[in-house]
Amino acid sequence: MWIAVAQGIIATEDALIVDLTDGRTISVPLAWYPRLLHGTPEERNKWRLIGNGEGIHWPDLDEDISIEGLVLGKPSGESQRSFKQWLEQHQQVLEEKAHPKTPARRPRRLSEDFYAALMAGELARYDAYDETRADFSRWKGIYETWLRRKEA
Repeated sequence: MWIAVAQGIIATEDALIVDLTDGRTISVPLAWYPRLLHGTPEERNKWRLIGNGEGIHWPDLDEDISIEGLVLGKPSGESQRSFKQWLEQHQQVLEEKAHPKTPARRPRRLSEDFYAALMAGELARYDAYDETRADFSRWKGIYETWLRRKEA
């Protein structure tokens, strides 16, 4: 039996619409595919055809749907347990994307040489340490405090 292959896909908030090479357009409820339903619009729109158009793959959602299954009206066969596990992992990934962890900066102790170079405006040799403008201002304040205490 010959099944047409996909040539275009649109995933809306509530439907998966697939244009086939034989001229048909198939539209199925997104609820049939819970991973698509729970994916972000960006994740749903990041897809690729597989098997010469015989299937669709969503890498960010780890979802594969066959065109044959769409034509035959078959919803996802994923178990509730598997989906629940995926959903927990997916929510964690989304949370990490929304609130990326910044690496903890280890406190740096810079020598008197750095402070002297800072005040003289000769920080070129410290460029490898990736000093930022914020660090400059912070270290300048520390240096000025240090000088005042040293003189007292």
